Amino acid sequence: MDVFKLMEKSFERIDQEIHLTSLAYTERSETTRSMLRALGILPLKRADMSNRVHMSLAVMLMTALEDGETIDVTSRRQQDLHDKGITTMLFSWLDKAVDAGVLLSKDGANGARGKLYFSDRLIDVLNRVKQ
Repeated sequence: MDVFKLMEKSFERIDQEIHLTSLAYTERSETTRSMLRALGILPLKRADMSNRVHMSLAVMLMTALEDGETIDVTSRRQQDLHDKGITTMLFSWLDKAVDAGVLLSKDGANGARGKLYFSDRLIDVLNRVKQ
């Protein structure tokens, strides 16, 4: 699914599921976010201020994984992100996720380009957290 649609879906899920106190969903999203922070994909600096933005990336990954979707990076234009109200750091974070082996690029390209697939590393971590 297109990365922009996934991000919009993640914002919807944050507003609906986490705020409805779904403990399992909250635990999975926080585990994902913690993994991204531990691997240096998301920065720890000013984490309190960036909490919602960081959570949106974690929820986006969970959403795509749960829906059996790939993450399709069809455009890397910063203006497209800005126009949709998505952080302009998204592509940098996705690049770091590919470099860290959390996401895999189909053609083995450096960075987040084209279709991105989930590595066993992320799948294993999320499967350990009960649904």
